[in-house]
Order: sequence, then structure tokens, then C-alpha cells
Amino acid sequence: MQWFNQITFNEAPAKTHVWTPTLQSMYFTPIVKKTTLSTPIFLYVGRVAMEKSILDFLKWSVHGKKIVVGDGPLLSTIKHDFPAIDSVGEKKGPELLTFYDNANYFVFPSTTDTFGMVCIEAISRGLPIIGYSQELGPGGILQNTPFNTLADTLDNSYEKAKKIDPNHLIAFANQFSEDESRKSIVSIVEQCVE
Repeated sequence: MQWFNQITFNEAPAKTHVWTPTLQSMYFTPIVKKTTLSTPIFLYVGRVAMEKSILDFLKWSVHGKKIVVGDGPLLSTIKHDFPAIDSVGEKKGPELLTFYDNANYFVFPSTTDTFGMVCIEAISRGLPIIGYSQELGPGGILQNTPFNTLADTLDNSYEKAKKIDPNHLIAFANQFSEDESRKSIVSIVEQCVE
């Protein structure tokens, strides 16, 4: 989000404050320790549409099981054209958490998202992100952190993701908790009234 701090209006630096988005408290419930499987599970959660570059994920040649959670205009096409991929439709609440908790990696192929809240959901459940290098989307979350697994290809990103400890990701995600968000809002208000 460094680009945001460089915005100016009328040649003077803008007085802006960045408020960190918040995850619902259900994402910070204890999770079952992830097992190392001989067949890793790669999870996509989001709108099933062309602009999300989901075909990059579906066509990616990697050893493992792929699961697509979400709804959208490409869902029926994906079910027909990629029958080996589990396309389960939209899931919410505890049912969605089960998909996060059973996966080993979260794949975010989109390069057009401005933030990528699903990436924070995945991180809070210990899933390393596999995606493309970019300033926005997951780049705004992972950039300048030891968890930056983004790369020029999904293969290169996967190689980085294999080295990430899920427990460290979960601790990193705490900054997006409701408590941390409240602290951020109080800090912003205090700065504005100074």
C-alpha cells in the first residue's frame, strides 16, 4: 500500500490514513493442525469469472487436488470442462472454514483485485498464498513481509509457498482481527483531532 501514501492533491501531500480491513472473529478460532499429505490440496475461493484469471489456476499443471469454492458465470463451464476439479459452489461460515482448514495452499490467480480479502481469510487459517507478483491484491498484504510468496508464475510462487510455516502466517494475520481494527480506528481518529 506504499503507493497510497504517495497521493497528492493540489501539489500538497494528502492527509490520508490507511484503515486495515477486518476479518470476522470466526476466522480466529483454533484450527486443527494441518497434515502433510502426499497430495497437497490447492484451494481457490472467490467469484468464478474470467476477470479473476481462474483459468490460470485450472490449467496450472501441478501435482495435487484442486478445489474451487464460489459462484459465478463460469461455474457450469468449469464443472463441464474440468471434471477432475472439485467445484463446490458458494460456501459460507463454518462450512467455508472447513475448506480453508482442509487445504494446504490458497491460489489467488487474479491480477485485477485491489485488495483480496479472501487472501487474509486464507492466511488466518495458515494457508500460504500462491499468486502473481503485483502491487495491489495480495501484494498489498504480503509485500515487504517474510510471507511474500508471489512470483512471475504460479510454479515459482508455489516453490516459495512450500517454505512458509502456517503457524507464522496465523500470527501475521492477527493484525486483521477485530481488536486490531478497533485500535487502528481509534488511532486514526486521534490523529485527525490533533
